[in-house]
Amino acid sequence: MADCCRCVSANPRSLSIAIPESRALTAYGLITYFLVLVLGSGIAALNAVQSRKAIRLFWSFLAMALVTWSLNTLSWIYYALVQGRDHPPHLVSAAPLALHIVFIIAAVASRPHLKFSPRRGYRTTFNFLVLLFFWTFAYALLWIAHPFTDWNTAIHLRGQALYLLENFFLLVILSVLIVRADAPWKSLYWHLLGASALYILGSSLAN
Repeated sequence: MADCCRCVSANPRSLSIAIPESRALTAYGLITYFLVLVLGSGIAALNAVQSRKAIRLFWSFLAMALVTWSLNTLSWIYYALVQGRDHPPHLVSAAPLALHIVFIIAAVASRPHLKFSPRRGYRTTFNFLVLLFFWTFAYALLWIAHPFTDWNTAIHLRGQALYLLENFFLLVILSVLIVRADAPWKSLYWHLLGASALYILGSSLAN
């Protein structure tokens, strides 16, 4: 489930990169993209309800990641289909993309393959809050300091570089977990790693 969701580009319109653009095609790509994310979040939420302890933490964070990710797609649907204009590249639309990676990092950092202890549950929550503060602060330094009217290519490239760094950080964590985990979690981490790598490639090409 996670790998099919992660490999879709951050820019939904890149789904039609080789096909002439039209309103119907844009609507199809955006709505399909949104439904895939909703389906993935529903499956992750169901797994969280049926699981316990660290495994529940893993699926809960993953469900929140996909829900947050879908908010970005909703903004694309609003601007492209409702307003009929290009999507503005500002903080409001970029924040869900940045935040959903934080949730995925928190999910894998919960290390569901290990035996759960209450202390590790508190540590996972603390790690998530630290990650959330760090990446929010990093993006705030980049975007909030610049008014929407002052947006330019240089700022956009810095934002893409920061987003790329965030994704590579996730790849490093997954690589470490693959070495330390046993089946069946090792297989799941491999799928997440491959899907995350494809996501980085697709996102970079789209932007």
